[in-house]
Amino acid sequence: MEKFNNDILISNISALMSNNSVTQEKMAQAIGMSQPNFNHAIHNTGGKRFTIEQIFDIAHYFDVSIDWLMGNQDGTAITPKSAAEFITKAVSSGVAKLTPLTVEEDNYCADETHRPGEVHKTAVQYWALFFPSYWNPGEGVSDEEQYSNKLADAQVGGNQTAFWPLNAYLNKFVQFHDLLKSRSMDEEDFQTLIAKHLGRIEE
Repeated sequence: MEKFNNDILISNISALMSNNSVTQEKMAQAIGMSQPNFNHAIHNTGGKRFTIEQIFDIAHYFDVSIDWLMGNQDGTAITPKSAAEFITKAVSSGVAKLTPLTVEEDNYCADETHRPGEVHKTAVQYWALFFPSYWNPGEGVSDEEQYSNKLADAQVGGNQTAFWPLNAYLNKFVQFHDLLKSRSMDEEDFQTLIAKHLGRIEE
């Protein structure tokens, strides 16, 4: 097993809880831990960390491997840096675009004494990444002749990008993921369907 990274562990546990609508109280009970201690461990506060036994129980609860949970499987763990590098490359190369997206989130404002703080609804603006299904003949052209040539290409051959299949896949993924979160589909069926639809996307 590779070097332990507690931040990746916390991130993966948080994602699993969110995706499966599991509360801290329910998770703490499932692994024999008090809710306050679980809260400290999941937020890396008070010097509290999950024990190997608790990590094992969490992995078993969500039916994932300990290696995956700790971010060591195939080096595929997504970190803030790896995500930033991917987004930078995708946007800089011109294949992806960013658009502003405002999301209302719960903002838990805990006070310094660790008593339960107030919860505020906060409108947070993010930059959403997307891969256009269609290219614009007028984008990036420097003169009228170049525009006319690109327009003619679009009129004759269409203007679908190579990422049209990706967006078709994402539409399916969202449907399947919603079913998984609502427990209308089990993990095995979800992974089978995902693999089937991923296989339809050419490299």
